[in-house]
Amino acid sequence: MEKETTTTIAGRYVRNYWFKAGVALLLVFIVLKKDLSFNIKLNSTKGEPAPPAEPTRKEGKRTTERLTEALPASASAQESATDLLNLTSLLGSRKPKAEDALNAIPASEIQAYIQRFSKVARTEARKYDIPAAVIMGNALLHSAAGSSDAARKGNSHFRIPCTSDWLGNSGQYEGQCYRHYENAWTSFRDHSLYLTTGTIGKKIAKMRPATYSDWALALEQAGFTSEKDFGEQLIRVIEKYHLE
Repeated sequence: MEKETTTTIAGRYVRNYWFKAGVALLLVFIVLKKDLSFNIKLNSTKGEPAPPAEPTRKEGKRTTERLTEALPASASAQESATDLLNLTSLLGSRKPKAEDALNAIPASEIQAYIQRFSKVARTEARKYDIPAAVIMGNALLHSAAGSSDAARKGNSHFRIPCTSDWLGNSGQYEGQCYRHYENAWTSFRDHSLYLTTGTIGKKIAKMRPATYSDWALALEQAGFTSEKDFGEQLIRVIEKYHLE
């Protein structure tokens, strides 16, 4: 009888509080489920790269590009021309000198040319009172030691220009007319006459050159050649090959 009374009381207690207990368990379950979901999401982001940041706009660069694109065609052309001019100035562009052409000839060929015509130069020096060093140096520079087209085709070793009183043959070289000769000796003789007679000869005579240095500068001042700084070139060649 006592046992039945106890069971009856327990059953009545359960029936009275089962609803409240169920609600409490449901609330606990919901809270635990949310916490578990949050932890799972938090752990899933570990080790993954962060999303790329949105690129920052550079207003200064955009403004510069707009200015560049807005330049008129004429202004762009002027800038290109200026850049080209500056580049040309940096690199340097000058007309090759007679000395440059001579320096490109092998030393052995230059020495052979000197030996071949040294006797002729000394003979002309004694006859016309022109230093043999000047004659030989002049021939070396103007014929590139006999390798120039004018020397090979027309025996023109001094590039003496054509004049109104010239009755011999001639040839055109780089837009210039130079006298042609039957042989090299005739070229050397005409060179001696050209420096001692006529307009060029008179100009040189007034300067009264004595040394090879004087003669070198006198040839330049008298207008014997269109070569710039010819006097200095001739002096360097004379001293380099010991023609004095």
